[in-house]
Amino acid sequence: MNKKPPLSDFLTALPALLQAISQRVLRALLALVARVAKLASDLASAVANFFVRIAKWVWQLYCRLELSIVDALSFVLITVWSLRLFALFVAPVVLLAIFQYWTAAVIYIAVLGVAIWRFYTAKAEEVETAAKDQAPIRALLNRILSWGLRAILLALTFVSAALILSSTPAGTGAQLKGQWSRMLGYFANSRPISSDSSSSTTDARALPTEGGSTGPSAHRQATPQAATNFQSALKSSAASGSVVVPQSAKIDPDKVFAANRSSVAEALARARSGNNTEVEAAAKGAARSYDFVPVISTISRDRKTARPLNDETKAIFAAIENDQDTSRYRQVVDIQRRALAADPADIEIASNLAMYLIRAGDPESAYKYAVYAMSLPRSSESTGRTADWSTIAAALASRGDQEGAANALFVTLAISTDIRKRCEAAVHATRKTYGPVLRVATEAMFQRVRERQLSDAPECGLPIAW
Repeated sequence: MNKKPPLSDFLTALPALLQAISQRVLRALLALVARVAKLASDLASAVANFFVRIAKWVWQLYCRLELSIVDALSFVLITVWSLRLFALFVAPVVLLAIFQYWTAAVIYIAVLGVAIWRFYTAKAEEVETAAKDQAPIRALLNRILSWGLRAILLALTFVSAALILSSTPAGTGAQLKGQWSRMLGYFANSRPISSDSSSSTTDARALPTEGGSTGPSAHRQATPQAATNFQSALKSSAASGSVVVPQSAKIDPDKVFAANRSSVAEALARARSGNNTEVEAAAKGAARSYDFVPVISTISRDRKTARPLNDETKAIFAAIENDQDTSRYRQVVDIQRRALAADPADIEIASNLAMYLIRAGDPESAYKYAVYAMSLPRSSESTGRTADWSTIAAALASRGDQEGAANALFVTLAISTDIRKRCEAAVHATRKTYGPVLRVATEAMFQRVRERQLSDAPECGLPIAW
């Protein structure tokens, strides 16, 4: 009967067994790694060979094309060079034809043809010799043209790469441009104080398809005489570097509103008469009593903070614009106030704040900031944006002043160059931007369009299908 070995023998042999097993496992792993490495190497070699073959094929194709192009060019050049004296033989024919000596021209052509025929028949055996003589010249031309063609291709490659890099927003060129703009100061940036067209004839918020900024941004100023001072102050401030100012400096909207409210009211009163010339003149002179020139070097503008906040509020407003709950717009107003505090000279930000205040149920503040937005420096010929006049109309309507609201929309008719688009924008603004509060004033505007036959477009027809 076999006896089992004692446990002590098993324990004594266990290290040797584990060592043998581990060695076998290690050898198997090493073999597997070697096999995988060989497979990876073969795969890499296959891929490399594939790309090498592709590159060789492309290079051969290029060489064939280059050879064909160069041969054709060299043939043309040699032919032109060989025929350089042919003009001397053709010139007499041209002169005889000009002076209408047709008989002499025909005789000359016949003699020249016979001479050429006799030359080639007599010298036919020298054609091969002439071709051999031209071989060095052809080879030299081929080398010159080949290197020239390659130089042109290399230059085009570098130019294309430079254009691609310069058009990339995150490229080095864009970064250097941004650094240079910051060194000049905020007022010397490519974006002027007025971020929107001050003479736009459509409401940017009311009708996006028409565009609120239909032209280059224009600086606004307090008076026509102040325009030159305003531009001069901008240039001198940028040149001296004095535009980098303390962050605490800002414009007081209350002072701007107090200075300009009367001129806006005068324009609204003129609009009641309906004389477009007078209304346009009043709109040009509205909101210009506050002089911004003394505060140019003291206002602080942080566009990097203001613009993202403005974009955020536009996105929120787009999501809730049909909501009649005024409390939902308070968050939008708070964010927009922060944006205006960061950049108090941005017309769009100020105008949007006025619009949000209307929807938040604060028409008094909305009217103030609408006048403030219109007061920011603009060109001497600008009548103000129709967007700001529409906001003023909505603010007055929210205060219960339907007549004043209608007058504000009458101003937009007087300063608009396209009545059809103005009607379309007004309907869109009432439906989407300001809400039903502007319906009465919009219908009054349409009534004036019909009574005075300003437009017979269907967009200006009554009744309006709200």
